[in-house]
Amino acid sequence: MRKPIFPLIAFAGVTLFTACERASTTADPTGSTTPSEQERAWAERTFTATLQVPTPAHSISIQEVWQVRDQVWIWARVAHSEGMAAQVITESTDSVTLQAPPGNARYFVSGITWNWGELPEGYQRVTDEQPFQPETQGGTKLYPAKE
Repeated sequence: MRKPIFPLIAFAGVTLFTACERASTTADPTGSTTPSEQERAWAERTFTATLQVPTPAHSISIQEVWQVRDQVWIWARVAHSEGMAAQVITESTDSVTLQAPPGNARYFVSGITWNWGELPEGYQRVTDEQPFQPETQGGTKLYPAKE
């Protein structure tokens, strides 16, 4: 006596369809590391990078904000504008406000060319030998958002 094969084919088809549907709703076809809409429901937070710089011609600007595990990493860069400037220690500040997860903020600063003064608590100098690479730690970019 032959056993009906239709129930087996139907079961396999439903299982395959369910697996494909589940994969299509959870996978990001663009490969983007931009947070999902659900993650964007976080509270609005302001991140401020402040640093003592050698002249008013130096300025700090926040380049990127990342979620890395239970922390928020902020990469800021110090730039020096052309021209003359008074040789007086100045405080430079930049801020961004965005929806971000709770957690401690860690600041990574590149472009520091002087060798005096202490960095504020929670700040770390970034050099070419030690680049800022949060994506290698499983980070998710929050700012600037991908367009």
